[in-house]
Amino acid sequence: MKKTLQILFALSMIVSTTKAQVYNGDFESLNSIGGVSNWGNVYIFSAWIDSSGVFVQDSIEYDGPFYAPTNDAHSGSQALELRNAYNHTAGLAIAGMVTNDTDSVYTAWGCTEMVPLQVLPSELSFWCKYTSANSDTGMAYVVIVDDMGNIMAQEIVQITETFGNYVHYTVPIPYTYSANPMYYLLSFSTCQFNSIPNLGSRLTVDDVELSTTTGLNVLDIKSNDVLLYPNPARDFININSTLKSNSTFVMYNSVGSIVKEGELQIGETSISTRDLNSGIYTISINSNGEIITRKCLVNQ
Repeated sequence: MKKTLQILFALSMIVSTTKAQVYNGDFESLNSIGGVSNWGNVYIFSAWIDSSGVFVQDSIEYDGPFYAPTNDAHSGSQALELRNAYNHTAGLAIAGMVTNDTDSVYTAWGCTEMVPLQVLPSELSFWCKYTSANSDTGMAYVVIVDDMGNIMAQEIVQITETFGNYVHYTVPIPYTYSANPMYYLLSFSTCQFNSIPNLGSRLTVDDVELSTTTGLNVLDIKSNDVLLYPNPARDFININSTLKSNSTFVMYNSVGSIVKEGELQIGETSISTRDLNSGIYTISINSNGEIITRKCLVNQ
């Protein structure tokens, strides 16, 4: 008869506040055993004692530490590197994932740690290297929660192969309504949600920031002030706007690079998409300091 035990594996960290609202966003603060402060995850693997008294635990194949400091930094001395593992006993692949935390020792399960906000962030910025095995894509995930516990905004960023170079991602955070922001959740992973990671994929992250544009207001994007059509688009997409004059737009691709920008006309503005690759794009509209964000799909 087996006696089931649960063995808890966790890495401990220490507190530091840098890089705008993100704790230890440059990963320079380490703890006494060399772990990264304020970032981590809790991994649980089963173990048991069989009828003969032999201690047995899950067979885990490690591609490297799930998350650990590396001196391959974009700036400073340290960055954070994530790798995968595979539980052969359970037949489950395990993605390297970390979440930001205020505590020196990460104690939450999965990407569930909420960090208090000081001001409303308008974009997520970070530098990273990504090595992809079997077409894996990495992920950054940010959520903003109001004072009632409702999700005001969330964004999933796809991170693709960078071929050994650091790449800068700057991604706007789209809000669904205006409210008092209370917490953020910020995670990085070697693969997307609901995907099976592959051994060999590796994500290195550095200089993470949640930044805020002074005087920026968030509009209710569920309003009918701005309509996009056709969506999905192929040759063009129209922005139909009842906003005031002097409105401008910026169109970002999935890695946060600007692909189009210009002024909006009252009524309808047509944007050519013939030169864009297929994918999901974000259109950020600024109307006298107020921001409306829309998603659109280009399908060539």
